[in-house]
Amino acid sequence: KRGDGLRLLIIYNTQMQRILLLGCSRNTGYYALRFLADDARYEVFALVRSDPANIKLTDEQRKRIRFIRGDATNPEDLTEALTTMENRVDVIISSVGGTPSFSMYGFTIDQPHVCEDTMKALTSAVAALPNQPRIIKVSTTGISEKQDVPLFLRPLYMMLHEPHQDKTKAEKILLQYPGEKII
Repeated sequence: KRGDGLRLLIIYNTQMQRILLLGCSRNTGYYALRFLADDARYEVFALVRSDPANIKLTDEQRKRIRFIRGDATNPEDLTEALTTMENRVDVIISSVGGTPSFSMYGFTIDQPHVCEDTMKALTSAVAALPNQPRIIKVSTTGISEKQDVPLFLRPLYMMLHEPHQDKTKAEKILLQYPGEKII
C-alpha cells in the first residue's frame, strides 16, 4: 500500500506523533505532507517559505496541518517553529531541496547549499530541546561512494554534481546528530 514505508519510519508506537515537515511544498515532501494529513495519528506542522494557500490540498487535509511561515535554513525560524510546537516534536522530516534549472553548463540549483544549510540550522535548533526528535532526511540515490547508479544514468548524475554534493554534506552533518536519524 502506498505510504507504508513512511508510516514504518515514523511510528514505533500507537501514540499520536507530532511531526514537523521541512520542504513540503513540492515533490517528495509534498506527498509526505498529504499522506500524513490523511491520518489522525499524526499532528502535522509544516514550515513553509511561501504562502501555504498555494499548496494543493483538500479542505480536510488543510484543517489537519498547522502551517508555520519561515525558512528552514534560518536557525531562528526553526527555533520559532519548535516554540510554536511547544518544544514537543517526535519526528522532523526534511525534504528540502533547491529548485533546479538547466543551462548549457548543466543543471544548476537556485540555492546550491540549501540542504547543508538546513541541516546545520536544524541540528542547532533541536540541540536545546529536552528530548531529541527523530530526524528523517529525504535524500537521493546514487551519491554513495559505491557507484550505485545504473550505467545509463551516470551521465545524468554527473550533471547533478552540485546538488548531490549539497545532499552529501547534509547527510554528513546529520550523521553527527546525537539523536535517532534516518537517511
